[in-house]
Amino acid sequence: MKRTGMFAALAVAATVSAPVHAGQCGYDFCWGAVAFNSMTGSYGYAHSYSSESQAAAAAQDGCRYDCPEVKTFYNQCGAAAVGANGGYGWGFGLSRAEAENVALSYCYDYDNGCQVLVWSCSP
Repeated sequence: MKRTGMFAALAVAATVSAPVHAGQCGYDFCWGAVAFNSMTGSYGYAHSYSSESQAAAAAQDGCRYDCPEVKTFYNQCGAAAVGANGGYGWGFGLSRAEAENVALSYCYDYDNGCQVLVWSCSP
């Protein structure tokens, strides 16, 4: 089963890296994206773009346009985790660790053997 459209943040007890802050990349909204294909293992990512469409295009370019799943975010981190049977989860948060933990949690709702495939932070 696939989990799509998961933009909700879960509380995570501990985070490893420092939070990102709006405007650190020189724009009010620092856009990023993660993209992947659970069947081929292709993935791409982007960070620090001034628009959502630029970030999505850069992530798609990174996976040679072989990624049907693309999620964008701004002023935070995003991650995607993939399970042993093609299930997956998305996560977003103020740190890489938080985004990865959320993605893994959603992935384990539908699959086992979940691992983070791609992450990006757009401070």
